[in-house]
Amino acid sequence: MSVYNTAHQLAAQLAKSDEYSAYRTARKAIESDQQMVWLLKDFRRRQMELQFKIASGAKPSDDEMATYSSLAEAIGMHKPLSEFLTAEASLMRVVADLQKILLQGIDLLDYMEEPPGKKPEKAGSEPPRDEPGDPSGLGKESSRTG
Repeated sequence: MSVYNTAHQLAAQLAKSDEYSAYRTARKAIESDQQMVWLLKDFRRRQMELQFKIASGAKPSDDEMATYSSLAEAIGMHKPLSEFLTAEASLMRVVADLQKILLQGIDLLDYMEEPPGKKPEKAGSEPPRDEPGDPSGLGKESSRTG
């Protein structure tokens, strides 16, 4: 059986899950109201803009933060929207867990996570070297086999 067939089977199983069922139910509830759909899209757009701004090192203005907070509060007052976001988050947790299982199964996760207790290097600095003159920066590790 190919990995693609297995992936399609996994997708079919996910579609039968309680998390997906709750997501579909919550999604149908908001899709019937265009105002809720607009509110959700506006919230997500502003959320993405703020995340981008913060990630790029800029500080959002007080006005931007107030607008975002007001939208978040409005969404919290609309039970169908808050239920949708909760259901979506639950489903995304399952998908993230599945992705983690897949990556661990093929040893990809080892190089994607920070080592425990180690802080990332500053941008532009060279990684520490175990042995002087080692151009790889891997030191003794480069001669070991996994």
